[in-house]
Amino acid sequence: MLSESHRMAEKFAASASIAIRAGNRAKAVKLYRRAATKEWGAFNELPVHAVHTRSALATSVASLWYKARCWQAAEKCIYRFLGDDAFGNTTKTGLKELLEAVLDEQALEKESGRSYTDEGLELRLRGGKIGYGTAPLDALLHVYDGVRSLFYRAAEYIKHVQFRTKGLPSSAIREAMQARTAQPLPGSYRLLVRLTEPAQLEMFEKPFVPPADLSRTLFAFVENVAWGNESAVNRIITNDQYRKTMLKLLRNITPDGKQMREVEFVGLGSLNRSAVLITNDTRYSIRRSLGEEPADTAASENVIGVLRALDLDRRFVDLTVNDSKKRLYANEVLLDDVVGPMVNQRVRLIGIHRQRTHDLFDDIELATE
Repeated sequence: MLSESHRMAEKFAASASIAIRAGNRAKAVKLYRRAATKEWGAFNELPVHAVHTRSALATSVASLWYKARCWQAAEKCIYRFLGDDAFGNTTKTGLKELLEAVLDEQALEKESGRSYTDEGLELRLRGGKIGYGTAPLDALLHVYDGVRSLFYRAAEYIKHVQFRTKGLPSSAIREAMQARTAQPLPGSYRLLVRLTEPAQLEMFEKPFVPPADLSRTLFAFVENVAWGNESAVNRIITNDQYRKTMLKLLRNITPDGKQMREVEFVGLGSLNRSAVLITNDTRYSIRRSLGEEPADTAASENVIGVLRALDLDRRFVDLTVNDSKKRLYANEVLLDDVVGPMVNQRVRLIGIHRQRTHDLFDDIELATE
């Protein structure tokens, strides 16, 4: 029979969950501490022979200390439980995973004064050359860099930051996210992008970028692009510059169907594991949103070659096309986060036309066909 201490622990934990949903993390942490103290008492009240109940409460105690951000208490009790021969492998595996999370959180808080939130995205890469927990390094870095840039641009859009044409975003935005690899699923590679905020949140009025707003905005953008819902995309990102840039960044990481066949975006925290799939076909939705004709219907206006060099200030790119060098100039500003990852890759220049002494182009994308 469960004790009064356990019932009180459940009550405090439930109140803490309500506080989290209301955005009051400081109150939630205090409630989780009270819950952990009560659950620890309930665990110590149990007889040794009640192995099943003790296993359940051991996991609960450790989780509550973790949620209460009491790292030393969580670490201490996890080591104690791991040394208990009465607990089975399933319980110990869960405790080991929780210990990794505790140590990770401790390191993040110590090094940067920040802590993880529940918000973020999980990316699942599948098909092509993606193995069981393995991926070509170039492909993995390419996806991560692209997603990071998407987060940065979405954060700047939410905070109404003046559109950035070069350089890095502010340090406050760069510090808002952390990336970690996750345990693989069969035939896939997983990457976690978790949003962070100041560890001592009560010392600040609000985080610079509300994590829930950022993850929901970016997920809604990706989801509606994948669905081909242009009107919804326009409502989500109303600023033309930001919308075009984010479309191009998403196009950059759209699978080519060879090295990778699909990328699944899974929403964490308030997104409640919502998922959307990005494939090579997503490129066509992006081209329509950008007002561009499909490549096969405008071949005479396109040039394909290897991007060897670029100059952001003078707006030109140097291509190697059939062993010859070609210099073309962009109609619009070249953005380093969009074009930079394309260097030494096969690219397609769209909308080629002549103006006086220069060949101009309207857009540039990775050539995947």
